[in-house]
Amino acid sequence: PVAYGSDLLVWAKHRAREPQAVVDLTGIEELSRIEEREEGLAIGAATSLGTLGRAKELVRYPALAGAITSMGSVQLREGASFGGNVCTASPAGDTGPPLLVHGARMIIAAAKGRREISAADFYLGPGQSALGDGELLVEVVLPWPREGAAGTYLKGARRQAVDLALVSVAATAWRDDASKSGYDGAVALGAVAPTPIRAGDVEALLREEGLGAGSALVAAAAQASASPIDDVRASAAYRLELVGVLAAKAVRELATTLEATRCRCSVLSMSPASDTRSPSSRRPPSSRRSGTTSASRARSAAATWGTAARARSSSMGVPGCPA
Repeated sequence: PVAYGSDLLVWAKHRAREPQAVVDLTGIEELSRIEEREEGLAIGAATSLGTLGRAKELVRYPALAGAITSMGSVQLREGASFGGNVCTASPAGDTGPPLLVHGARMIIAAAKGRREISAADFYLGPGQSALGDGELLVEVVLPWPREGAAGTYLKGARRQAVDLALVSVAATAWRDDASKSGYDGAVALGAVAPTPIRAGDVEALLREEGLGAGSALVAAAAQASASPIDDVRASAAYRLELVGVLAAKAVRELATTLEATRCRCSVLSMSPASDTRSPSSRRPPSSRRSGTTSASRARSAAATWGTAARARSSSMGVPGCPA
């Protein structure tokens, strides 16, 4: 069974696979729809990457959205399916790490019925998935994200487009009062192991130190989770260095996004339109006090991350936030 056959064309050209019959799945409506449900967002396996990338619902899943738009070219995304990319199970595949951090559930159908497994259990090895004989991935369900969560996807490649990832990092983070740092998150790595993997050491660091953890600490934690190999596209040493750089950058981007969101919320809460008291009973405007606090936080973050420019960018274009 195929949707658009983008991989099949390559396999056939090199005679890597020569199927006796090909079944086109694109006419099955159930496999090509994007649907909001109580448990989350359901994405049909035959949905084209182009259609998925344009879906307004995907804005809630920034790591996956970033991965989709980084893949191939516009033309290739229109002629390749979401489920096909997932089922190829390439260690360098772009969809794997985002599915891990978003907690995706894989819905698999067969003549005997349906079953559901986690994305973490779906990938077994290079080119190997949990699909058995006679089974078909019909949809992927993404649980609704936590309120206020931020996400990002970063990819290192030889070219800026139409190239496989040498290393990829998907990450999400959110505020969590139950953790020591007040933050929690999920981080996954691609192309540095036989399958996409969760970076447990980085996640533990976020819970312990928060998003202000030093870049060197984040990089070391990511490298501790990785086990890259040498191949024709990059050496293991280069991949190990790159995964540390991308992981540290991802954490900085998450911090920037969450800080910008906090500033927007602060500005909205201080809006005169939201204050129903009489002018004479209002307290003095608190924007100066809020600005001082944000500036102090930005200076502290800059000292921790070692780059004032990155810290300043967290407030650029956000009304009421210090520049």
